Amino acid sequence: MPSMILLNHMNKNQKIILSIAGIIFASAVAFLALSKGKVSQTANIGSILEKNAGEIQQEVQVQKENEQPQREINIKAFKFGYEPNVIKVAKGERIKINIENADVLHGIRIPDLGLKGNDALEFTADQTGEFIWYCNNLCGEGHSSMQGKLIVGLN
Repeated sequence: MPSMILLNHMNKNQKIILSIAGIIFASAVAFLALSKGKVSQTANIGSILEKNAGEIQQEVQVQKENEQPQREINIKAFKFGYEPNVIKVAKGERIKINIENADVLHGIRIPDLGLKGNDALEFTADQTGEFIWYCNNLCGEGHSSMQGKLIVGLN
């Protein structure tokens, strides 16, 4: 009630000034409230950018690995063997084994590495050890004895 009495005793100019002051005050409060939200949003954008930078760095590493030259090895497959039947590669090498089937469809299957193919195998030698490969297709009586060896050593 006292504020109503105060308003009644004010002239028109004083009421306008008071109204403008109220609008300015309300605008300042609204600005501060919105600014806090933007600061929070900016922080969220920063953390998203940091996370994306890490993912981009991983993608660049994968691209660099993919840019390494691929070593091609040609193998002739025939009843009931391979030439050569032993391959030596270094760990980390990108390998493509081209399979030339001389008589019937043979192919290569390396179960310990989860690899198989009839015309070619492409992989990165990421495990050291000796891995036996087998003919990928039933090719006749000597099929079960048809095998070779992949040796992956340290550089």
